[in-house]
Amino acid sequence: MKPAPVLMDIPQHKALERGQQLNRVHIAHPQSPSTVHLMLHEDFNTACRLLREMAVHSELQNDQLPTQPF
Repeated sequence: MKPAPVLMDIPQHKALERGQQLNRVHIAHPQSPSTVHLMLHEDFNTACRLLREMAVHSELQNDQLPTQPF
């Protein structure tokens, strides 16, 4: 019999660092080990800002416009 996985709120129990990667994180089911890449809030905001800028500047766009507004 396997022990039950320990559930942990990562941000509450461990300080986050930019570019941090967690391996063998169980998501939704204990038999599904996964790799999780953490993104800090300010990095997420920067990414969203860059996507918004790309959406309004045609020289930064690929052939398609984003289908979802940010």
